Amino acid sequence: PAGSTTSGPITVPTVDDTIFEPTEDFTVTGTVTTGTTANTSAEGTGSILDNEDPAGPTVTIEDVTVTEGEDAVFEVTLSNASSQDITVDVTFTEGTATDPEDYTATAVTVTIPAGSTTSGPITVPTVDDTIFEIDETFTVTGAVFSGTTSNSNTTGTGTIISNEILAINDINDTFVNQPVSGNVGTNDQNPDGPAGTEVFTVTTQPVNGTLVFNPDGSYTY
Repeated sequence: PAGSTTSGPITVPTVDDTIFEPTEDFTVTGTVTTGTTANTSAEGTGSILDNEDPAGPTVTIEDVTVTEGEDAVFEVTLSNASSQDITVDVTFTEGTATDPEDYTATAVTVTIPAGSTTSGPITVPTVDDTIFEIDETFTVTGAVFSGTTSNSNTTGTGTIISNEILAINDINDTFVNQPVSGNVGTNDQNPDGPAGTEVFTVTTQPVNGTLVFNPDGSYTY
């Protein structure tokens, strides 16, 4: 207004997102349409400061557990999206699980696109063998190649669960002409369970006597 040196406030709302990004600017332009001034236009700059962690998002690889023969599928993730592409080199290290006996993996480079929090899937086939073994593990390591993150390396663990049953011989004593009964699965080991899911069959009948054998492992002889 005449006699004043300022207009009323011009309010520009900004958006509080979760994306890691540098300081961002926009320009405000004023053009004189009426009145006499020494200049006909003026400009000002609005700067928006990011309020996310200035170190950048955190990169992680979650642990994955599968039964042997299934694919172990990993992803590289960010704690929050970035305005930059984040490129990560992914490598694999043997533990109690070995390559290629237990799994097959090839080093790969993945990109988490700007605005996203996950890479594409990293698929590691595992081997369905016939060996009874304890759970086996291998390590997946991600090293940040480009982009700003709060950490430069991360690891995840792949765990392979055996699907074999360890059959332990059974001995059941009796007297002549006295029947005996039991269950051959009582002392067997089935680490991935659940218990009671096993199905038993007879491969050879005894030469003497009569054996009644049931799929649940129970028998009478």
